[in-house]
Amino acid sequence: MAGFSDGIKICRLYFEIFLYYAQIEYNKQGRLKTALVYNKVSS
Repeated sequence: MAGFSDGIKICRLYFEIFLYYAQIEYNKQGRLKTALVYNKVSS
C-alpha cells in the first residue's frame, strides 16, 4: 500500500507542476493578446 500512496503523491506533484506552468503560459498568451488589441486600437 505504501508504494501505491507514493505513486498518488508523485502524480499529484506532477499535476500541480503542470497546472503551475500552464497558468504561466496562459498569462503570457493573455498579455500578448491584450497587447495586440491595444496596439490595434492605439494605431
